[in-house]
Amino acid sequence: MNKLKELQDSLGKKAFIPENISNDTQMKALTGFTKEMFSCVYSFLNVEVDLQTGNFFKRPVDIFFLFLVKLRTGISNEFLSVLFEISDSTISRYFTFVTTVLYEKLKLLHIFSSKSKVVESMPRQFYSENRDCRVIVDCNEFPIQKPNSPAEQQMTFSFYKNTNTLKGMIGIMPSGTISFISPLYCGSISYKELFIKSQLMDLLEPNDVVMADKGFQIEQDLQKISCKLKCPKFLNDCIQFDASDRIENCKISNGHSLIIVLKSTQLQELPLWHEILWSRDQRPPPGGHLAAQIESQQTEDNGEKDDNLHFSKRLEKHGVNAFSQNEIEHF
Repeated sequence: MNKLKELQDSLGKKAFIPENISNDTQMKALTGFTKEMFSCVYSFLNVEVDLQTGNFFKRPVDIFFLFLVKLRTGISNEFLSVLFEISDSTISRYFTFVTTVLYEKLKLLHIFSSKSKVVESMPRQFYSENRDCRVIVDCNEFPIQKPNSPAEQQMTFSFYKNTNTLKGMIGIMPSGTISFISPLYCGSISYKELFIKSQLMDLLEPNDVVMADKGFQIEQDLQKISCKLKCPKFLNDCIQFDASDRIENCKISNGHSLIIVLKSTQLQELPLWHEILWSRDQRPPPGGHLAAQIESQQTEDNGEKDDNLHFSKRLEKHGVNAFSQNEIEHF
């Protein structure tokens, strides 16, 4: 925060726009990109025409710059309103609009790599023991505020985190590249059911190996499509593992844990996730990131505002898959 204030002071009366950022160090602190990379990413995404449809008074490149600053730093709309000299409600509208535009474009990209690409980029040490591994999967949970409705509390309650959460799954190549991102689901869903509903299995090919933690009890489901699950072994009724099982567990852990922990930690440390997401009938914290986005939107259904919708419907509207009471009991 102090660096941003110093940067604002150094700019003086200059507008807070990409051209006035003097060097790559400052640009990387704000957006994560160098000045050249920022221009390349903006050109590659080809969003200028799309951002002009919002009829905003700022240039498309400035709106995109604002979006990246908020995404990178996670600072409040109030602080951004000082930097960009516009109201915090306008900041919220800009961020929501760019998010929507990028989502519509990026969702069309097929990021799940072919088997040959996975093998080509696989680390040598990993290849010797896990050459058939196509993807490593793990779940991430994001805390939300506790809903008022008991049914909604049950839908979103995670026993693992002991709080109400939204849960998603990522797939990672052995090289460490994220190759799959599932939709978000309510926190009560099991790892197995999330894996099945994510439709990752539709992307796998015969003889592919999926590496996962013990919570993913999906071996039989994978066998149906001629794939295999590789995960640490369970003790079951044994007192301790025998030597061969211990060695096998170490091999899997060495390949799986380092990559998963690194990527999961990077996701969890994104500044935007530092605030607990809010739920129905509870006002969001001042300047809350997702709160500002959701507040700025209205549903087309019956002219109701978004925060007046049933919680499960509002989750679906924002890309979260909610489950009915019957589905929860079935899981």
